[in-house]
Amino acid sequence: MDNNLMENFLTTLHSHSKDIGITKIYSQVLKMNGTKVSAGTFSNKFTPTSKEHKLTLTEFMSVMKVLELDDSGRHVSVFTEMLDVFSLKCDKHYVEPNVDITYKSISNALVGTSKEHGDVSNEIHEALKNNKISPTEIIKIKKEIDDEIDALVKLKAILIKASSTNELIK
Repeated sequence: MDNNLMENFLTTLHSHSKDIGITKIYSQVLKMNGTKVSAGTFSNKFTPTSKEHKLTLTEFMSVMKVLELDDSGRHVSVFTEMLDVFSLKCDKHYVEPNVDITYKSISNALVGTSKEHGDVSNEIHEALKNNKISPTEIIKIKKEIDDEIDALVKLKAILIKASSTNELIK
């Protein structure tokens, strides 16, 4: 197993978990499986460089479930990076359950991809102001790229669902 890929995965997991809120994840994991650790210890288990604290398999699977359920798939990049550790690939498409396939929903998804692309460009531009990119800036850029990929996957999923109906979209 490639240690760099594992580090990348753990960093992405940490970043996306912070995005939701590790305290919120802790409370949801507690409901799912009654983890026996304190909130502080649980939070420490998310630090990618921690040698002392690691998520148990049950905690990890529960965290992945929380990420899956949060916002109907915006954390799909966590799953993608996890698969990269094992040289696997998954082509997952998701559409939020309450999205009607209309001209407006496709247009909104397109606007979302444009917004995310702008965020990627802004993050890179900001990082390059001093003519170098730090490891922290790389993590921020990768998160923005992940968000853009997620937006594109969402748009693609809407189009796949639309094409399955074989009807004119209005």
